[in-house]
Amino acid sequence: MHPLLTLDQTAVWDHEDKEIYDAYERVFGLRQHGWLNIQALQVNVHYGSEDRMVRMFDRLRSLIPFLVAVTASSPFVEGRRTSIMDNRLLFYRENQSSVPKVCNGLIPERLDRWKDHEEILESVYMDLRAVGGDELCHEWVDSRGVIVRPHRECLELKAVDEQECLRSDMAVTALVLALLRADLHLEEDQDLLYEMTEEAIRRGTGSCRAELRLLLSKAEASATAEELDYLPLIKRRIEEGSVAELMDRRVKEGSSIGEVAAEMSRRLHDNVPL
Repeated sequence: MHPLLTLDQTAVWDHEDKEIYDAYERVFGLRQHGWLNIQALQVNVHYGSEDRMVRMFDRLRSLIPFLVAVTASSPFVEGRRTSIMDNRLLFYRENQSSVPKVCNGLIPERLDRWKDHEEILESVYMDLRAVGGDELCHEWVDSRGVIVRPHRECLELKAVDEQECLRSDMAVTALVLALLRADLHLEEDQDLLYEMTEEAIRRGTGSCRAELRLLLSKAEASATAEELDYLPLIKRRIEEGSVAELMDRRVKEGSSIGEVAAEMSRRLHDNVPL
């Protein structure tokens, strides 16, 4: 999510799939940050079998609050400080609010079997058809924090706000992959996961630093040599704050938002994390 962008500075993609964008516009309205200013990392993880999909899906679902906290990167909106660390997810969570099941408040329902996913998706389609969104009744309409992509045999993790630079992208990906192999005991209650995610959106790592330290130790124990090379950056994020917290701190200390944005642009170009 660009920290300075205003909606009059951008537009809806108009080169292909026009009928799909027209349907989104008709049902949800696209002139909002949740559609026009939403860029961030997505992590796709191959699952290979239905049983493995269910296990990985439920693991990622329970990790959402922690991944939100450590990747928060959008404290500014239209050049203004907001005191919220992950504005991107606030907008993303609301961009399809007229059909709430599409996003489900970011936290997907727990799965016990593959058929659970199919039934949930069909209930989303039913709600879309009720408001004239028939063209949107495809697997890609699912917008929860973790979604299933059967045609690619992968899970797509969307509830991360990482958008700093390639090395940071790789660090977050390494953390996710290592945690999928780790021995973890995680919260599964839907309401508690909502509450934890809300805190992470608003506070970043300050919402769960002790838990993040424990998760990092578990990730380090299960990581490959290549993944271990990236995890020190995650440790820095946990101890010093997410990118959003660091950016916000710079403004509190006297830098302008424009100056911070210019620094982030240079870091993106040079692939140098904060």
